[in-house]
Formats: sequence, structure tokens, C-alpha cells
Amino acid sequence: MRAKELLQLIPEEYFHQFAVETKVDHQVKKLSGQIIFQLFLFSMINKKRVSLRVMEEFLKSSSFRNLSDESEIDAKYNSISDRLSMIKAEYFEKIFYAAYERFSKHLNEESEIYRYDSTMIAVSSKLFDWGMRVGAKAKNPAKTEKLQLKFSVGMHGSFPSYIEIFSGQEDLSEDIALKKAILNNTNNRGNIITFDRGLASRKSFDDISNENIWFVTRTNLTAKYEVISENKIPEKPEQATVQIQKDLNVMFPITKNMGSQNRFRLVKGTIDRTGEEIYFVSNIVELDCYEIASIYKKRWAIESLFKLLKQELNISHIISRNLNGIKVMVYMTLITSILIIAFRKLNSISSYKIAKLRLSIELENELIGQIVVLCGGDLNKYNQIYGP
Repeated sequence: MRAKELLQLIPEEYFHQFAVETKVDHQVKKLSGQIIFQLFLFSMINKKRVSLRVMEEFLKSSSFRNLSDESEIDAKYNSISDRLSMIKAEYFEKIFYAAYERFSKHLNEESEIYRYDSTMIAVSSKLFDWGMRVGAKAKNPAKTEKLQLKFSVGMHGSFPSYIEIFSGQEDLSEDIALKKAILNNTNNRGNIITFDRGLASRKSFDDISNENIWFVTRTNLTAKYEVISENKIPEKPEQATVQIQKDLNVMFPITKNMGSQNRFRLVKGTIDRTGEEIYFVSNIVELDCYEIASIYKKRWAIESLFKLLKQELNISHIISRNLNGIKVMVYMTLITSILIIAFRKLNSISSYKIAKLRLSIELENELIGQIVVLCGGDLNKYNQIYGP
């Protein structure tokens, strides 16, 4: 699939519909929501480290003006900064969720599992007066040079599908932050999710189960439990990378005098490659123990997503000092990642880095083709060089 066809999968009517719903352009003469969207997208695809000054230069470029169909748009970096601090982040949120649903359907991934994890980014305490304080200096704010923001991300199939941004000190705990993200995403109801052992409290397991969400996670080897019964272990599949030793139905203690409301599966195994013991916890009763282990193995795809967000799209580089601007930036980073992931899969490209580069090159070639047409050139000769 060519870059132009890829971008057309986000229909033009989305921008108009969401602009009306959110009133993103109310009393705005330039730097509309769609222009900010296009400016972020163009900047992120063409540069690894986006800044307000980079965006200012791109805004004046012929390449961007061709992409946006705005021949006279212009603004200084401080105007872009002011617009980011005030623009309706909800507009970009709606585009993100619409793009995720559109591409998930296009790649037939609606039945895939959901993965959840969190990542932290550091910001300077000289620029922000809010954020999480981590480590020994957390009790002494005056000595804290770095603050932290937490992004709890949901991934469905190949694509990011949900995000919440946390800055409160209490949200350092995954049993608070990640559980909020899981419970707040209504798409999880009746579906299978997987997450790592950072979310570990038995009360959290009960809360997730009570919302009709089926999960697989890991737990420590020292976990306390009460055995209710034991399940038969089937023959090991050829593709399995763990050897299951026990498959138990258990209850977990929550307090000294109270156990969990629900029964859980505790699957004990050893990793073939290392011989390391590993314990899985799940509330799924219909699948066998090897299927449980296979679901958890799929969790690792979210690490590749974080690698894309951090290394190729530089989500850790914050260009706005207020939460609204940060939300806009994060939603745009996720939208850009959806396009890169789809472009990579649809064109069987080896890496995200190469997919991003090829996407940038194809957008540039598209501009050259339009210049050829406008100047009365021979489009057939252009196609001989760049392809149809």
C-alpha cells in the first residue's frame, strides 16, 4: 500500500465531524485543528526529534503547504506553543480512536487480544511544577531535579488502542494506574487481556474479574495461595516454549481473614531455554494451561510498541509545558505510530525505522508528482522513475 492510500484510510470527513463535535476551531482564524494535526504528522514522519521551531519551519515549507492545501498559512513557534496549550485535546483523542478502529478493521484484527503496560518519562522540575517524584528524593521536593509522567497504554492486535496519562504521586503504583486504565477501557469487557506482574494485588485481580474481563499475567514464585483443585496437564504443543509442571485452581489471600472473591488459575512452568521457573495467573477456565502460557507470551509485542514510541517517535521529548499540550502530542504520536505500523505490515517492511523512512520518501515523491503535473510535465515519465 502506498503512502497516499494509507493516509486516505483516515477520511477527510473525520476532521470536519470531530471539529464540529469538539468546537476545536471556535474563534480560531488560523492553526485549525486539522492544520495542527497535519503539522504534527508531517514533522514526526520527517524528523526524529520534533520541536516547536522545527514545526515552525515545516509550516513554511512547500512540502507541508502541499500536504495541507494551505498555500499561505504561517505562524511563529510561540504561536504554535500557545495554540497547543489551549486547543481541544479531545479533538485529537477522537481522531486517535477512530484511526485505531479503522486500521484494526482493515487488518482484520478485531478478535486479537489486548495488552497493557506502563512507561515513564522524565521531565525537568525547572520546567514543570507538577508530576511524580521518584526515588529517595521523593520526600524532599526541593532536591528533585527530575519529575516523571506515566503513560499507561493499551494495545489491541498490532495497534495502540488506549492511553491514560498520570502525574499524581499515588499513580506510581501499577495497582492504581494500570488498573484504572484497564477498567476504564470498556472494550475490555468480555475480552482477553494480558499484563505484566507490576499489577499484582489480589484485590486488583478480583476487581478486573468482577468486570467480566479475562486476563493472563505473571506472579512471583513466593505467591501465597490456597489450592482448591488441580487440572490435568495436556500434551505439550510443538510450538510451546515452556514446560508446564502444575495447573492449579486457587484462591488468594487478600487480608489475614479474607480471601479473594474469585477463583483463579495458577499455572506453574519452567522456561525451556533457561530452565527458569515461571508462574502464570489467570481467571480463564475454558483454555488449557499451554494456551494460558501462549497468551502471556503475546504480551511482549507491547515492548516493541514502546520501542517505536520512544526510539523512532521520541515520545519522551516533551514540547509543551502544560497537560493539555502534552495530551495533544501524545495522541499525535500514537496516531503516527498507527500509520507506521500499518505501513510496515501492509508492505512487509523489516523494521519500524525503515517503514518510517519509506513513508517519508513516498510523501516527498507524491509532492514531486504534483509539481510535475502543475508544471505541465509528462506524468508517464515521472511514473517510470517513481512508480504509479
